[in-house]
Amino acid sequence: NFMKAVFGPGVVYDATRKNRQAQFQSITSGMRVTTLKTYVTKIERETRLYLKEHFAGDEGELDLFHALSELTILTASRTLHGDDVREQMFKEISELYHDMDQGLTPLTVFWPHAPTKEHRKRDRARKEMVRLFSKIIKKRRENPKSGGDGLDLLSNFMKIKYKDGSKITDEQ
Repeated sequence: NFMKAVFGPGVVYDATRKNRQAQFQSITSGMRVTTLKTYVTKIERETRLYLKEHFAGDEGELDLFHALSELTILTASRTLHGDDVREQMFKEISELYHDMDQGLTPLTVFWPHAPTKEHRKRDRARKEMVRLFSKIIKKRRENPKSGGDGLDLLSNFMKIKYKDGSKITDEQ
């Protein structure tokens, strides 16, 4: 399974059917209209901050493709991972996502662990991502308010309980 190399063992496409259903239900609940509406103010705030940072006044130029890519990552980080991730470790996380994304090549579909530079970077990035998010999860479990409003997808994932009664692991 080529996505296991990106997401890790027991996550989404590598999970058992029942566990995958629980994970998808968590994603779905995080994408309900009522939750998405709470993201609007966060997205607006990120957009205004981005524009203020990149324009001295009311006008200027930017590479629209690059700017929208950055803005998408900024808003996704705040809404999907939470305020704590966006404010404390955004740069690290965005670089790791980039390396993981670059490690998903056409070759990956057929040979997920081919000894390529992209796959090595992807694997290192995934290990580091697990390390960073494990710290965040631990902190949130110790102090639930530390993640912000608790409406982000990471918070939803942390609440997953499988039908057999077990909870999702921090690595998942």
